[in-house]
Amino acid sequence: MVCERCADLSRGFGAAQWYGMSCGDGWTAWCIAEGGEVVRFYDAFDAAEKGDEGPGHPAESGYRLPHEHVDTGDAFDAVGDLPDGAGPLDVEAFYARYVQVKRDLGIPDTCYATDIAVRLSVDPGARTRITGTGVLALTACGRRYGHPAGALEV
Repeated sequence: MVCERCADLSRGFGAAQWYGMSCGDGWTAWCIAEGGEVVRFYDAFDAAEKGDEGPGHPAESGYRLPHEHVDTGDAFDAVGDLPDGAGPLDVEAFYARYVQVKRDLGIPDTCYATDIAVRLSVDPGARTRITGTGVLALTACGRRYGHPAGALEV
């Protein structure tokens, strides 16, 4: 249903995107359609279960997809090796060490729907020049109860 709707919308608007994400269980998904065709659909849970049919979209470049697991052997045991004076609850020291180990092993950041949205969307800053029409879809709840005014008015 998502893919069909994105394809239909992209026939009328040139491009359409759909994003889904759950903060509770790690699910993330996106659909990208251009010129009436879906060029990418990704669902982390489907990909983990059945594999990813790909091909990836250029917006995914440089990222690791959520279903892709990297065998690090015992390397992440070294994350526990915190600097002198850092305790086990020192979140900043732990995170800094985690980032260092990831960098040392060449493990890219994991990409989520929010990352893809940032790469494919327009940042409406003061210097942004755009042409065309932007459309934002509302959920069933948004259609029923409306949305707060102000944030999206142009």
